Amino acid sequence: VAVHTAAATFTPSGRIADADASEHAHLVWRLIEEWRKRGVAVDFDGGTEDEVLQQPIAEVRAVETSSVDDEGRVRYTFKATGEFCSLHLLREEEAPRPELQAIDHRFRVGAPVLCIASESEAFGEMGTVEKSAGGSKAVEACFRLGRAREEQEALQSAIQQAVVRQHQTLRWWSLDELTREVSLNPHVVKQILGSLMARGGDNVREDIGMNLVCETWEDHVATPLCLPTYSARWKGTWMFSDLAVEALRDYASNFPGLFAALRDRRPRGRDLDLRLAFPDSPDADYAARRLVKYCTMCPFKQLRLANEDYMALAAPAITEVVRIVDEANAMFERQPLCMERIVGVGNLYLVGDRRSRVPPGLLSGSSARVGQRGLCVDPRGPVPCGVKGTVLGIYGSGEEQLLELLLDEETFGATDLNGRTPPMRGVQVSVESFMPHLPHATGREVDASIAAAAAAPVRNRAGRSETLARGRWANANGAAADGGQTFTSGSEANGRHAPAAGTPSLGPPPPQWGAKAFPPLPSRLVGASATRSEAAEGDVSADEEYWASRFAEFLRLGSPQRRSQGA
Repeated sequence: VAVHTAAATFTPSGRIADADASEHAHLVWRLIEEWRKRGVAVDFDGGTEDEVLQQPIAEVRAVETSSVDDEGRVRYTFKATGEFCSLHLLREEEAPRPELQAIDHRFRVGAPVLCIASESEAFGEMGTVEKSAGGSKAVEACFRLGRAREEQEALQSAIQQAVVRQHQTLRWWSLDELTREVSLNPHVVKQILGSLMARGGDNVREDIGMNLVCETWEDHVATPLCLPTYSARWKGTWMFSDLAVEALRDYASNFPGLFAALRDRRPRGRDLDLRLAFPDSPDADYAARRLVKYCTMCPFKQLRLANEDYMALAAPAITEVVRIVDEANAMFERQPLCMERIVGVGNLYLVGDRRSRVPPGLLSGSSARVGQRGLCVDPRGPVPCGVKGTVLGIYGSGEEQLLELLLDEETFGATDLNGRTPPMRGVQVSVESFMPHLPHATGREVDASIAAAAAAPVRNRAGRSETLARGRWANANGAAADGGQTFTSGSEANGRHAPAAGTPSLGPPPPQWGAKAFPPLPSRLVGASATRSEAAEGDVSADEEYWASRFAEFLRLGSPQRRSQGA
């Protein structure tokens, strides 16, 4: 770090600073005393005591750890604090170069390897080395054949259709629209959507807010935090999904006294007394503990907050993806076992080897998409290398971006992601350790597959064909523009109630949508809510379906007399 003498201090950058001779002599004397305590005698030939106290001192930082990087170079980590020693006792030493091991020593027979030959059906499968003698081009490994590319594309398309369906059915509300929808006081809604600190009879501080609107402060700068699939921030405006509306309604119906107490509350930095929420309860402390337990067990309390630049699926979409993946895996396991041998070190990734790496072109990078299939390739990650999964969420951006994966099977090291996935099937990994199953699919091709999935007909349980189109996936044949909706069923398209050519057919919207049209939905927000209600089993005639839909609309909107009275 520096060399200190009685007259000056020298640094490696060439800077020279003046020094105090008395302080330097005191430093040298202290070092000599420390050496003597350790049993080391320091003696300079022909030097007086004053000359000994003027010897140069070196300030160094000792090596804390050393490691070998992927290119075989030694990397050192130095201690944060410096140490002093005599310059005469230092000597320069070159770092030893690591010995390069031969191929047969690295790729030992039985070593686990990952197939990275993108043209092979064994791509992304784990295998073992069977032959290592004869050089790098003669290394041979055996793998079980995975799904064919057509099967991979079919599975990917089915997952993308589930993502698109949930994306189209989830509505986002502004704060004013949310307040009117739940028929609550705006002052109460603003308090309950954020962080609401309260104390019960035992004086324990609890947060009973929904935490849909949060901020973190750093250097007097506020960073908004959202609750994935419940809240989002788009162009400076807070938006809330149907899941937030349902959760708020359930909260208000279970604890109306709390919302009544918040109506007249003025925070002023003081915590809420939970006993005020139960004025008529014979045991207010017990009721307060029951409220805290309810709030703690709610799904919106178990999720982790995320930055506003996130994309994620909600629970209904995840349930559908789990079903699709499990059915595909069960079908694949029933297929006969086929093996393939891959030759060449360039087609293999040796798990845990510092010099072996996955080509950067095969990794997802910034092109990861929600619903994309792939596998983990980090040998030091939370789950073993080669575990397959589906992207459920993307959080952050750049090098710090994290992917939320639904694993194909239960794996040690995985969790349930706070209730978002089945047990031992959820994990968060960095974007640099995720390799897609379709390595040659670019971001535009993935978007094209999403568009194709959106325009593809979806068969419901009654056997009718439904075509959903909305936003950027709307087509030119009478599909709705941004903010519209299209629902075309077989009976309406062919019956007397079919619209004119080129006119979108608007069927009765589901109850959770309300009678309003969709607001513009950001394309980066991917969510889920309750899917469209499907018809019962069996054939339904056009007239029966028409009158059934009109009767459902009558029950939802009420009679004309009630509407005229403002009911």
